[in-house]
Amino acid sequence: MLGYSRDELSSCASPTSKPSSRPRSAAHMEEIKLAGYDRFESQHRRKDGSIIDVRGQRRLDDRLRALCRHRPRHSERKRTEAERRLASLVLDNTDEGVLVCGADLRVRSVNPAFSRITGFPAEAIIGKSPAMLTSAPRASPWTPLPWNSCASAKGGSWRGELRSRRRSGELYPVWLNVSVVRDARRRIELYVAVFSDITTIKESQERLNYLAHHDALTGLPNRLLFNARFEHSLERARRESRRLGLLFVDLDRFKEVNDTSHAVGTSCSRISPLP
Repeated sequence: MLGYSRDELSSCASPTSKPSSRPRSAAHMEEIKLAGYDRFESQHRRKDGSIIDVRGQRRLDDRLRALCRHRPRHSERKRTEAERRLASLVLDNTDEGVLVCGADLRVRSVNPAFSRITGFPAEAIIGKSPAMLTSAPRASPWTPLPWNSCASAKGGSWRGELRSRRRSGELYPVWLNVSVVRDARRRIELYVAVFSDITTIKESQERLNYLAHHDALTGLPNRLLFNARFEHSLERARRESRRLGLLFVDLDRFKEVNDTSHAVGTSCSRISPLP
């Protein structure tokens, strides 16, 4: 551990140690007496000059005998702890739902956004199958399809748009990303699912699609939608060897009516078509 020979170490009782100062209470001292050994932490300098931290224990009746083990430097531990706290802080404050499953597809952890989006508290989902996130488990986005796909994919991930279910029973669209985490032996250890509620995006897309195919004033289908429907009907008629009838109605001098009284023209435009 230190790089010194037995002779070099025996020349001095503790040539390289720097015990850490850790105050002990009276209760702690009683515990040490009852246990018969004391735990300690100290820093040691290797023969090459590097510093290592040591944690160990020594028997009270023989203070020269100690069982020691090397532990990471304090700064390394602090940095690792800081990174973990940062990761936890980011996870807790992200707007996307995060769900972590084991290799057995049982939920191990969720973040607050998951509960906010789905309505399921952590205690209601942890330890269970994510298939409960839908009213139709066989058609659920949380059943094995994404998990198997990302497990077999070269990149170890799967993404797509699917429908899920809130605790209230409401169905809603989600954008789902599933990734696998493997251990040192390349075996699947965890599945990490990150998803977002895209209800607002879908509603905006539907609204834009409606405005593109309907008149903004009357709400009636416009020429673009007429052409699309007409081409579809023609193709269907050709495929089924059937005839197709088209009725064109022209209103003479309707522009004059519209220019004279816009309200009257709009009212006329809203007349329901013949069946």
